[in-house]
Amino acid sequence: MKTVNDLRHELEVVTKLATDAGALLMASRASGLEIRYKGVDDPVTQADIAADT
Repeated sequence: MKTVNDLRHELEVVTKLATDAGALLMASRASGLEIRYKGVDDPVTQADIAADT
């Protein structure tokens, strides 16, 4: 069973990940979107690529 301290640490980790991901998305939005397509209806933006790395 996880302790309160374990859960607190996990919350800190996921909060940092979400904050960092949000910063990447906001930076991408501010610089304009470059959209590529993998297929006919399958767009991929630089933000998508950055989120996967």
